[in-house]
Amino acid sequence: MDNKNEILFWNVFKNQYLLKKIFYQIQNTEWEVIKNPFRINENNKIRLNDMDNLTLLLKSFSLFKYKIEREDYINIKKYKIQSFFSGSIIDNTKEPLKFNYCLETLLSKRRIEFEICDLTKEAIRYKNIDALKILINNPYSIVVYQSSFEHAIKYCSAILVKEILIANNYNIKNNNNNNNNNNNNNNNNNNNNNNNNNNNNNNNNNNNNNNNNILKISREDLIKKNLLKLASRNYGYSEEMIKLILNETNLYDENSKIEFPSFKKIKCYKTLKALMDQGLVDMPIIEYRDFDFILYSSKNPITFENYNLNEPLEIIIIILDIGFKYSCEIYFNQGDKNFLKVTKEFKLIIDQIINNTNNNNNNNNNNNNNNNNNNNNNNNNNNNNNNNNNNNNNNNNNNNNNNKNKNNNNKDDDDYLKLKKIQYEIAKIVGGRFYQDYKLKYNEVIDEWESVIIDDSTLFFQALKSGDIDIFKSLPYISPNNTFNLWILPSSTELVKKMVNYFSNEPFWANFLLDGSPFYEKVCEILPVEEINLVPSLITDFPYLYFVESVYELEFNIIYLFIKYFDNFEPKPFLSMFNDLNATKPSLVNGRDIKYIHFKIDSLFMALKELLEKFSKAIDDSPMKKVYEQIIIYFYEKLVSAGNSNIEHIITFRNLVEKHSFTKLPHNFSTCLYYFLKRSPKFIKFMFDDSILLPSDNKLYIYDVEETLELQLDITVFTFNYLFDLNSDGTYINSFDDIINQLFHQLTFKVFNTIDIANSKLRYHYITKRFNWILQYCLEIRRVDLFFNQLLLINVFINSDPNWELITYTINTPSSKFKFNEKEIQYCNQINQPFNLKWINEITILLLLVPVSKIIKSFEYSNKTLELVCHVLEINEMQRFIEFNFNSPNLLDQLYTASIQRNKFDVVEFIFNNFNFKIPCLHHNSNNFIYQSFLELQYLLNNHSNIIKNIRSIEYDYKISNYSNFIPIFLDQFINFLIENKNEYLLFRDTISRNQVLDNFIISLSYDQGESSNKILPKKNEMLNIDKEMLDIIVQQECQLLIKNKIDEFLISLKINEEEKFNKLENLYIENINNPFLKGFVNGDIQYCELIRKHYPLQFKITKSSITKAISLENIHIINYYYQENNCIGLINSFKSDIQLYEFLILELKNHEDYKLNLEWL
Repeated sequence: MDNKNEILFWNVFKNQYLLKKIFYQIQNTEWEVIKNPFRINENNKIRLNDMDNLTLLLKSFSLFKYKIEREDYINIKKYKIQSFFSGSIIDNTKEPLKFNYCLETLLSKRRIEFEICDLTKEAIRYKNIDALKILINNPYSIVVYQSSFEHAIKYCSAILVKEILIANNYNIKNNNNNNNNNNNNNNNNNNNNNNNNNNNNNNNNNNNNNNNNILKISREDLIKKNLLKLASRNYGYSEEMIKLILNETNLYDENSKIEFPSFKKIKCYKTLKALMDQGLVDMPIIEYRDFDFILYSSKNPITFENYNLNEPLEIIIIILDIGFKYSCEIYFNQGDKNFLKVTKEFKLIIDQIINNTNNNNNNNNNNNNNNNNNNNNNNNNNNNNNNNNNNNNNNNNNNNNNNKNKNNNNKDDDDYLKLKKIQYEIAKIVGGRFYQDYKLKYNEVIDEWESVIIDDSTLFFQALKSGDIDIFKSLPYISPNNTFNLWILPSSTELVKKMVNYFSNEPFWANFLLDGSPFYEKVCEILPVEEINLVPSLITDFPYLYFVESVYELEFNIIYLFIKYFDNFEPKPFLSMFNDLNATKPSLVNGRDIKYIHFKIDSLFMALKELLEKFSKAIDDSPMKKVYEQIIIYFYEKLVSAGNSNIEHIITFRNLVEKHSFTKLPHNFSTCLYYFLKRSPKFIKFMFDDSILLPSDNKLYIYDVEETLELQLDITVFTFNYLFDLNSDGTYINSFDDIINQLFHQLTFKVFNTIDIANSKLRYHYITKRFNWILQYCLEIRRVDLFFNQLLLINVFINSDPNWELITYTINTPSSKFKFNEKEIQYCNQINQPFNLKWINEITILLLLVPVSKIIKSFEYSNKTLELVCHVLEINEMQRFIEFNFNSPNLLDQLYTASIQRNKFDVVEFIFNNFNFKIPCLHHNSNNFIYQSFLELQYLLNNHSNIIKNIRSIEYDYKISNYSNFIPIFLDQFINFLIENKNEYLLFRDTISRNQVLDNFIISLSYDQGESSNKILPKKNEMLNIDKEMLDIIVQQECQLLIKNKIDEFLISLKINEEEKFNKLENLYIENINNPFLKGFVNGDIQYCELIRKHYPLQFKITKSSITKAISLENIHIINYYYQENNCIGLINSFKSDIQLYEFLILELKNHEDYKLNLEWL
């Protein structure tokens, strides 16, 4: 059996047709359903060989390793490096090993491609310590510029800044704190050894300082002046950053003052005091009249909302000290005698209290030290003595603990009295209004510092958490806070059941807890709702508002309890609330996301079943039945819009209500959109595109997308049954294709026949934009069959539209460039075929010596559409597309550009093999995120080197080849010229002046040498009729010969002018910032520049303007690369051979804020 299977396998594998079918099926099968319609695009699936995106490869770790091992090309751009460091690709906090491996691999194996920006700057910007450690330490030692360091001080953590300082061998004062703390109990010899080791370490650090100078800063005194201020503005880490600067570095001086608004936000009182004592706070100058405003406003300089008011007395004193100093500076002039007196006397009081407290602490410490000494002496005794001493010590310790508790109680009293003493002293020193202001300002601290009395509400929540019913019985009837987080229940189900039974049978609690408190919501998290029993007879006032809120908030358990236990209440008080329940419909889309809600589906169905039972028993047309109806409708709409519901849930809901004879389920625009979403997110993707917006004459959109969609979509067609009914085999009756074609018709073709846009150009642009979106959509969902079907319908529409705006000559078409006999091409588009100009007939054609182009109704493909065509279509499908547009002008140029933008070189190869085609240019520095200039140039050099043998003349050759396009349109444009200019026509009738008329016509063209012949359009069919006399003159052989000769002369003159222009520019080409090498140089593309340097030796050089531009774009890496002499072999100059270039580089670097600090590499 196995042998037969193997034979069958190889038979299939060797069958090219079957193999292609299998791979096609694999490629086009949706292996993963994407729920967000706006994330459905052509890149959801990609072939392994085409996957070169760094972001995608990093997300698939094994593929990244595979590509690195194979040395495949990887598309690395600055924004992808930023995403990598931000942790959005690999979270370095969760997967540090993987992140570090990828970073080190890129640095060691792809450094030229990877180091295309300031890596340390990006690591600091995204606060990525793991990345920064690798970058700034050996073996890479990448520099940190001053702007990056200051950014770190202002925005990052102190840990990150410390890493920079350590890597730079900066002497961190407390770098060995941990070691010292661990060794506090060691003897003196050990301490001496530690000190010696520390000295050695410091010496080593100093020796290494020159070898690892990664931090590039200007004068240290200037840095010191700013760092503390920057640290104070650090929103997330200001406090720890200030501590780092104050305690562990010397990076500040007396000029490093922080602004007071930043100072007052610091929560560490000791840091506040240290800054005040060292005079490092920039106090604002405020007039006396502003004092009351500051005192009672949100600008109060010291606020205590975030402070722990149970801090020790010493900390409270620091708070008062800071506040007092600031208040005095506001209240008095600093030179005032009263100011000096008040601050001096207050300082004495504060110091005295602090000293007394410290003395007490010192006494306690001395006692402890004595006890320790005694213990040490005891340790020298024998074992028996040790045992006795231990017993005695234990007793002593117990006594000490009792005494300590007593002392603590006394200490609290002492502290309170001392605070009162402070208040009294302030009043005695200052007196009057200032003391009253001060008391109002700081009494809050003193009062709240006192012990908090436990009230009944606190006891309630303690009992609730413990489940102690006895406490509830002892409590008076109160109304506790309804804040949800305060209601914490015990985890024991038995205790919760007891509480529920107790509360349900107590009238006060039964009413209170069922009137908006979160009690039953919390209970339902522990107990099944079916086990909760209520006693309706005890409820004196039905909680209407809580019931309505529960419905609005979809609290299905609470709704279940209300519906189950209460059916005799009067609904009139809240009937109007339920009438508004379904009045507003939510929007489906929020930006580029879908608005979903989530809830427990089982809870909804449990409440629904109870609701339907009550609905069936309710009297018809009664107010209560109407309330039930509104709730059922509300439930249905919420179920349809739920992110965790599916079609089966909706069908179950519909079946349940149908059994209870409920027939009022809604079908509105909102539910219809969610139906589409449940069936396939692809429908929503098509509908929600801004191309649907109707333009007005002033080019402003008159509706938003959803409103326009509601106007255009006929929801009576897209019912639930239409979208979800099944055949007997389980397939949908209406397939995806049936539905999407119906949407295409309703939202596009049907709209075109009904809209009334007076401006024909606006109408044309609207229709073109809409058609392009249909084609893009088909390709983005990878439905090539739909794409060609719609392409056919679009052509039918264009051909049948008498007012179609775009009519073009059939020049520069695939048919005119085709290498083989046209008969070998199967022309697919039999509908929109070229036709003759209005003035041409069969007889006229025979008489003409000059060829005349036909015209065609053209469709203007957008760049995005053509890029998708090249990206998605296989070569055989691409051939079909070209055949379909065989007479479309400029199509090959557009397809070539689009395929280059998408790196689809198989399409480029197809164009070269089948058409006489010249490339228009090299597309360096495209805005397309997929395009890579390196790949384009590499492909052309490897496969079509003859085409770009002379890289300088690519655009010149293309322009010259395009001049022949002018021949077929010359005669038609000349006839239009004669019709519109009667005087010229009269002159043309005279054989003597005909040559002058032709010259005047050529001048009137204002012909821009190059691609303009491809853009000249014929007159529409409604143009002025040509009279017989004019036509007779033009078809005369003599006249035809004159016109032919004039065309030849004109083309020759164009070529001569273009050649002169080219030769003139050739001399400037080497300095032109837009030549290929300098374009790559300016944009920091080393790979691209290397291709040009190696394949076009001694044709390019580095210029001063390119250096300036590269530095302005922060592409210093490419200057570093080409500063090496070996990397300049093949260039005309180098930095070492060109002294002026070198000196200019030095000057430019010195003018740069960061680069001037790092000139050692020169």
